[in-house]
Formats: sequence, structure tokens, C-alpha cells
Amino acid sequence: RRWSLAGWGLFALVMVLGAVGFGLAALQAKDVLQSGNDSARAGITALKAGDFSKASGLLQRASDEFALARHDLDRPWALVGRIVPIVAQNRTTAIRLVGAAGDVASRAYGAASQIDPESLRVHLGGIDVAAVTKLGPLVTELRDALVDLQDTLDAPMSGWVPHQLSDKLTGVRDDLAKYRTGVDHLVLAVKTAPALLGADRPRTYFVAFSTPAESRSIGGFVGNYALLRFDKGRISLPGFGRSDDLRLAAPPAGMNLQLPVDFISRYGAFDFKNAAGLVDPLAWKNIGMSPDFPTMTSIVQQMYKATYGTTIDGMILMDPYPLAKLLAYTGPQTVAGYPTPIDTNNAVDFILRQQYLVLGHDDRVDLLDTLAHQTLLQLLTGALPSPITLAKDLGPFTHDHRLMMWTDQPDEQAMFDAVGLAGRFPVATGAADFGITLNNGGPNKADAYLTHTVKLTRRTDPTLGDVVDLTITLTNTMKPDGLPLYVTGNSDNLPLGTISDYLSVYGPNDPVDSRQDGDSLGVQLDRELGVPVASAYVDVLPDTATTLVFTYAAADVPSGVDSTVYLAPSAQRS
Repeated sequence: RRWSLAGWGLFALVMVLGAVGFGLAALQAKDVLQSGNDSARAGITALKAGDFSKASGLLQRASDEFALARHDLDRPWALVGRIVPIVAQNRTTAIRLVGAAGDVASRAYGAASQIDPESLRVHLGGIDVAAVTKLGPLVTELRDALVDLQDTLDAPMSGWVPHQLSDKLTGVRDDLAKYRTGVDHLVLAVKTAPALLGADRPRTYFVAFSTPAESRSIGGFVGNYALLRFDKGRISLPGFGRSDDLRLAAPPAGMNLQLPVDFISRYGAFDFKNAAGLVDPLAWKNIGMSPDFPTMTSIVQQMYKATYGTTIDGMILMDPYPLAKLLAYTGPQTVAGYPTPIDTNNAVDFILRQQYLVLGHDDRVDLLDTLAHQTLLQLLTGALPSPITLAKDLGPFTHDHRLMMWTDQPDEQAMFDAVGLAGRFPVATGAADFGITLNNGGPNKADAYLTHTVKLTRRTDPTLGDVVDLTITLTNTMKPDGLPLYVTGNSDNLPLGTISDYLSVYGPNDPVDSRQDGDSLGVQLDRELGVPVASAYVDVLPDTATTLVFTYAAADVPSGVDSTVYLAPSAQRS
């Protein structure tokens, strides 16, 4: 009995010593693990910011500190824990987690230390395609290392692992989860970049400059364009002009194109179907009628080939807001005919409003042509920052559909979709419940003075039952005195300054009622891109507002969640 009690006592002592020893080792590892955790999280933050040099140093430090923490967990006084049930399993788990974190941080450091974003900048009119291609395996290794680290930290962690360890590793895991999408996008972008830059064959992109001073469903009227060409990284601008140049170059009798049936049904009357069933050259002024950028670009590609006999490989669209941001890189632009330098702060107001106050039509068109041309030339000869900085600065404009890109290659288009550049109509993709677009019916530049407010309200109607009201208030802030006719005029003999727009509301179904200022509003019911749409011409007199209410059956609108409304880019919504 005494021997038995002694044995049990010795066993208990070993258990206590093992547990205490492992606990002491964990406490000793805590500080260095905290430092490793901080270094890893700071490294991930630096990666998100595109500072690969800083990130590589922080990840190297994290790797070293995780290695020290693992060493602390393997101290002699913790070795007894190897034979103690429960303690042994959790000691092994802790050492595996910390060791794996250190190994993967070392891999991430190795990849990040070789990535040089500056090598991707435009220099002397070109981009080094070889440097971009070399970057592919490095960013893939960086992504794979971070994925392995996330998988390691996502593995079930025993409740017996000291919280001093588990809490620190959880913080790294959470940061990795937030960064995972960004690094996946980086891998996609680097993978497709060489081909986009003309590594395999020359690429020509149609760059469209739009202005929401004259609204279109895509956002604004395309008044100017450029051709951007990449050939093995070398950049050139072989073409530059305005929509009138495209119109005059098109076959006078019209263009025979294959257009979507719903597009023709909706917009055939806007020069996309003449008496002979062809697309009229005037349609070059209405290429933004569709709210869906891939639809717009497929039409432009056909129109360009019918006009010039050559094919464009892709398209870029930007409105004044991203163009103004680009002026932050080039500096102010001085152009003949306008006394004030145009810079990142005044460019939007100049393009939308001020130019019409001081310049005649011909001078204004020439000036805009010169502004866009000068800006692009400076950007493409060295003024552009690194791609990471560019992506951060221009990213918000992609979310607002003020900057969009398209290519006719499926894998490249998939990348644009992934990073949010594709400009797909969100109602058609299920990313929004409702959509609102405007097409200027003046034709004039009055939409620069139009503001919008939108509200969704659920209620019970005594006649219609449970419904959802989409209320749109349009306010015309224009005071037409002193403004030229191409801003204030219209073709319908309405008072000067009247905004007359073709309003379209896309929803989950046809509205059960529609009203303007309380009176019944006759709407045209149709479908576009697979989505029900109700449209009507709406007039807003100067310095007045009008309220439109589109009412939908509540059963068509999900309850219990916030419904989303997409509003196409407009002049007064930054």
C-alpha cells in the first residue's frame, strides 16, 4: 500500500511539475510571442499598403520572434510536460503552431523582400514586362505562404493551450483573413498583366472620357476618346479625338451590328436603329445608354470596327473625378484659352460647369481635348506612381463606377471582375435590389445642376396592401441667367434651364404604382439585362424640385434586410 501511495504521489508530483514547467515556459514565451504577433500584424498592414520593403523587414522580425517563442516552449523545465497526459498534447500543439507561424512568416519574408513595386512604374514611355513576369512567382509564393499560415492558425486549438499563446495567434489570424482577398487580387493582376501590356501581341484600348454634365445610363456623355497602345510594354497614343470625329468617320448609311434585343427595344430610337435597321453614325454620341459596362464595350467594339475596319482589344472609361485625381500626379495643366491652371482641386468643377461660362463651343472642345491629351502624355512618360499607390488612390472610383475597364479576353476580364473594375450593372448581378439611371433628353449640359435624394419606405396601403415605396427627389439647382444655350436650352420648347431626363428605375418586378408630385406618372414597362425596368421622361424646372414615387409589392422586396439602391454616377455625387 505504501509503495502504491508513493507511486501515486510521484505521479501527481510529475503531473504538477510538468504542468508548472509548461506554464512557466508559456509565460516566458508570452512577451516574445507578443512581439512576434505585433511584427506579423504590422507586416500584414504594410503589405496591404503596398510597402513591400517595410513588410519584408517586419515579417523577418516576426519569423525570428516566433522562433524564439518556440525555443522558450522547449526549455528544459518544460520537457517534463512531454510525459504528462493533456499537458503533453497541448505542449505539442503550442510548439507546432508557433513553429509553423515562424516558418511561414519566413517564407512570406523571403517573397516580399524580392518584390519591388517601383520596377513596375512607367519609365521612359514603357513598362518592363520582364519585371512584371518575374513578379508572378513571388506574389504567388507570398499568397501561398499567407494561406498556409492562415490554415495553420485556423486549425482547432485545444482549450488547454494557454490563452497567452492562443490570444496572440488569433490576432494574426484575423488580420490574415482581412487581407486574403487583397492578396488573391494581386496574384490575379500580376498573372494577367504581361498580356495586357502587349507581351504576346500589341494591344489597343479605347479610352472614353465621359462627363455626367450630360447624363447617360453609364454615367455621362462620352465627348472625348483616346487610343492607348501597348506593344511589349512600350506605350503610345496612336489616336485622340472627340465623338464628332467618330461620327464623321462612320459609314453615312449606318452600321450593321449585332446588338442585344433588349438594348434595341430600349434604345433603338436613340440612333441605334434607323429606317434601314442600321445603327446611325449619331449613335457615337449615345454609346453610354446601357447601364452595364460590358454591354457598352461590346457595342463600342463593333462600332469601332465598322467605322475604321480595325479592332480594339479593350476599353477604359473614366469621368472627371478619377481624371482630377490623375492631375495630382502630373501637377497643374496650363492650356491655351483658359487663364487658370487646371489642377486636381478645380478640374471637376471646370469640366462640369466652369468651362461653359467662359468658353465658346469650339474653344471649349479644343481645350478639353488638349487637357486630356496633355494629362495622358505626362502620365505615360513617367508621372504615374507605383501600381500599388495608383490602385489605392483610384480604388474608390471603381466602386462608384466612375472608372471601369474591359478586355475581350475571358481570363483578363475575370480579373477585372474580381477587383471591381468590370462595371457590371449591379441590379442585373443581384448586387443591388434597385437601380436608377438618367439619360439627358435636352440635349444640354444641365445635369451638372441636378441633385438626387433616394429613400425606401415600407408601408401598408389600403388598396395595394403591403408595399415598398422608392422615393426619388430630383432638384434642379440651375439659375439659367448668364448660361449659354448649350447648357440651358432644349429641343422641346421648355423654359430655359429645364432638365428633361429619361428616368429609368430597375427593380425586382414591375411597380404597382408610379407618381410624380402626387399625380399618376405614365411609365413604359420593359426588361433590360434580364431586369424589369420602368421608364418615363421627367421634367424639372430651374430652381425647383420634383418627387417621384415608384411603389412595389412588398412580397417582391426582401424583408428584414436593408435593400440596396444603385444610382448611376452623377455630376453632384462624389
